[in-house]
Formats: sequence, C-alpha cells, structure tokens
Amino acid sequence: YGVNSVYLTYAVSEDIPSTGTEETTAIGALYYPDTIDDIKGLIIYSPGTELENKDVKDSPGDYENFLKAYASHGYAIIYNYYIGLAPSEDIAGVNSGERHQRLSIMNSAEIQITALLDSFVDYAVDNNLSMPNKKLFLMGHSLGANYSAGYHLYYQTLSERKFNLTATLAGSGA
Repeated sequence: YGVNSVYLTYAVSEDIPSTGTEETTAIGALYYPDTIDDIKGLIIYSPGTELENKDVKDSPGDYENFLKAYASHGYAIIYNYYIGLAPSEDIAGVNSGERHQRLSIMNSAEIQITALLDSFVDYAVDNNLSMPNKKLFLMGHSLGANYSAGYHLYYQTLSERKFNLTATLAGSGA
C-alpha cells in the first residue's frame, strides 16, 4: 500500500458525574501516505462496537485494508479507539484496563475527537506533513455513526476551527 502507520497518544481530561474529573491517555491509529506529496485530507473513522472490551489492535484486521486503501490514495486516516474500549493489553504504552468506559456520551466524543485532532496537528508539524486544504472528513457506523454525526454538529459551533469540515458519513447509527 505504501503507507505509514503510527499510534497517536494524547491526554484527555473530563468531568464524569459519578466519579469526578478523570484524566487518561487515549490512543488513535494513524495511517498516512508514504510520499512527499501533500495530504488530501484527514479522515476520522469511528467504528461500531459490541459494547465490550475487544482487542481492536488486531481487529483493524477487518478495517486495516480499508484504512490503508484511503491512506494509499493520499489521505491521512485515524482509527478512533474509544476511551475505555481499547484492547486489554498495552498499545504504545497505553493501558486501557484503568479507563472509565464512556460509550454514547456525546460530550465525551466532543472532548476526545477534539484532542485527537490536536494530536494529529502536533504529529503533522513534528513530521513535516503538509495538508494545505485542511479538509476534515468524519466517518462511522453504529456507535461510530453517532459519534461522527454528533461531532459534526458540535464542530460547526466552534468559533475557531483548524480544519474545513468537508463531509460526514454516518451509517447505521441511531
């Protein structure tokens, strides 16, 4: 495919009504083209879940060719590991076993995806990745469709935006 892949790690802090403020390190798998060309856009892909702590490190087996295909066509794409729903073993120094599971909490999606975007910007700057059009695409299915559609609505309310939200594909969500 001619793509690079890395794990982005980033800090997330939020107030959880039952437990108070929680800080955690979150993770996303980033795929991007292995060229010196400009990146055409950034895709955040939020998968569906089975509402269980599932080994998603290997289950981009279902997604990995799809992720690599987008990257090989000039896009950066991030597989969004949900806070509290990442694999039980450590990935990139992140242990999910201690995490509070935040499924279907839309303000969590807003906080997490914003932090994920900031992490991508930092990575792009540090690694001289160029994305002049700053196009952002949101994709997801099932729970990921809810997160994508919800984040689309939230992103439009921000007064300052680092990306041009271009399109959202939310399939099979509520």
